[in-house]
Amino acid sequence: QQNSQQLDTKMGAYTLQRYGQQIAWVPNRAKLIGKGQHTQLAKKAEAIDKLYQVFAGQRCNLPQRARNMLAACNLLAYGCGDEAKSILQLGTCKALLIVMELDDISNEAISKAMPKRDTVARDEHYLAAMARAVRRQEMRDDNVVSLGGESDHGKRKGLDHLVFPVKWIARGKFGLKLKSHVISTNHTGGSATATALGIKKAMDNFTKFDKPTDSIKLKVLTGDTGGGSAVQNLITEVKKLHVMSQDCAFANCLLHGLNKPMENACVAVFGKQGIGYRTCWQLLYLWSLLRKRAKLDSDLKQETDVSDVEPWSVEMKAFLNEKQDELLAAKGK
Repeated sequence: QQNSQQLDTKMGAYTLQRYGQQIAWVPNRAKLIGKGQHTQLAKKAEAIDKLYQVFAGQRCNLPQRARNMLAACNLLAYGCGDEAKSILQLGTCKALLIVMELDDISNEAISKAMPKRDTVARDEHYLAAMARAVRRQEMRDDNVVSLGGESDHGKRKGLDHLVFPVKWIARGKFGLKLKSHVISTNHTGGSATATALGIKKAMDNFTKFDKPTDSIKLKVLTGDTGGGSAVQNLITEVKKLHVMSQDCAFANCLLHGLNKPMENACVAVFGKQGIGYRTCWQLLYLWSLLRKRAKLDSDLKQETDVSDVEPWSVEMKAFLNEKQDELLAAKGK
């Protein structure tokens, strides 16, 4: 009878659980699961432990691979300061933790774990250097000896800069593939000489750590067809600096070439635009420039109301009607 009572007490701590076709006695505080499910749960638990370790230190201990990803995204935040980037990263991290209901990770721990302003700036430089090294090694693997370059000037917030990507053709698993890499967004002047110096600086930096056996040259150059650094003017300057081989070729931008028929037709009908030309094109340009200057001087933040534009439009039409005979006569001369 005593053995029967002990057996009943012992069996009361167990329950019958089914797994597939099998039934087994399992302790009340346990659950019968398969090995596959157990492996999945163990991996998820390990991932959560790694997440907690990120916020367990007194400083940012994210691996470089993770910081490279943050740096790559930060580079797309045009006009955003390093302090603002750091705050955005903190907010994103906090939002994810809220979704995961990990409320025991404090805001202070999040702040210590995420990159600060100095780290954000340093990681962007590291990513740029690493991307250059990886891309240069990729060129070696592709046995590249000739490159094509594209020269284009841009202006952001009044700062002029040179955008200079290089391109090459590589043979891959699925045939030929066109690859590219931007090696410069540096500030340069607008003349052909200044642009050529900027290209030389970019190429020297890009090939600074080349091996003695490396030999890579610019063979083709394309760019804008107008302005001081037009490709037909630029090609002479880059040859002087020995940036390109003497037998190199150049080509005008095909996108600009598509606009040429429209430009030629407009010039034939309305005349040329520019300083000293009294044409409707120049009038429209000066009117637009005057409105931009007026908006800048008055420090307006919103778009001008349509009612403000209407008097300008009426005055412009009256001027064109009054001066059309004079304009046509000047064009005939």
